[in-house]
Amino acid sequence: MGRKIAVVSGKGGVGKTTIACGLALALAKKGSNVCLIDLDVGLNNLDLLLGVENKVVYDISDVLKGKCRISQALINDSAFEGLYLLPSARFEEQSFDAKDVKLLSDKLVSMFDYVIIDAPAGINNNLELALASANEVLVVVTPHVASLRDADKVISIVKGKEFENVQLVINRIRGDMVVRKEMLSHSQIQKLLKLPLLGVIPESDDINIYSSFKFERISKSGSVDAFMVLAHNIKSDKKILFDYTSKYKGLLGVIRRNLKRSI
Repeated sequence: MGRKIAVVSGKGGVGKTTIACGLALALAKKGSNVCLIDLDVGLNNLDLLLGVENKVVYDISDVLKGKCRISQALINDSAFEGLYLLPSARFEEQSFDAKDVKLLSDKLVSMFDYVIIDAPAGINNNLELALASANEVLVVVTPHVASLRDADKVISIVKGKEFENVQLVINRIRGDMVVRKEMLSHSQIQKLLKLPLLGVIPESDDINIYSSFKFERISKSGSVDAFMVLAHNIKSDKKILFDYTSKYKGLLGVIRRNLKRSI
């Protein structure tokens, strides 16, 4: 039996969908069979990140209404045979029953090693759908006060339920600013939110530039290595952290920090 992991955040704009997509790609690259479920109804972007938007025929609402089989709605990623997407409904007025969504996720987890559920940002009914369909939760935050405050609200909801794992992923952290003490470090954020830290993903211009999230395009980016470390931690139950500050230390690090500041 596989694992069902909901990826949540307290607010929009923290890169929650990017984390869900990057983690799924990294797990698939490591040989796992992965299904991404897009539950961000009306604001769905996973098909765009994977570059499969033109392949969408059916979505999760069609499956739940019995209009198609699960296999008809699943879209295979072009780069990895083991990665599939179950697209979200395109209209926000779509409403689903939590029991039906959970039943669907239970069927999928019998077919895949990992079911990664991209939950909507914030606190709403669709967040409850995502949480009801998962056994584990990843809370995504950025090193900004608004993100931390809103994440704390979501964490309080998550902690009121029974999950096997509730862990933290810090996204868009800048090593140059952390070294200059201009940004909260991962340890400070972890101390504030009081969750086990599963991974850190550095800010990446490469990921921001491309609308389609493809590893071959951003292979030289440190973020790819960070996602591979995150996937390793998921698979092995480890807590190895990608060193996002290493290239900003020493003499060369000072030069890089100054260049980064001047851009």
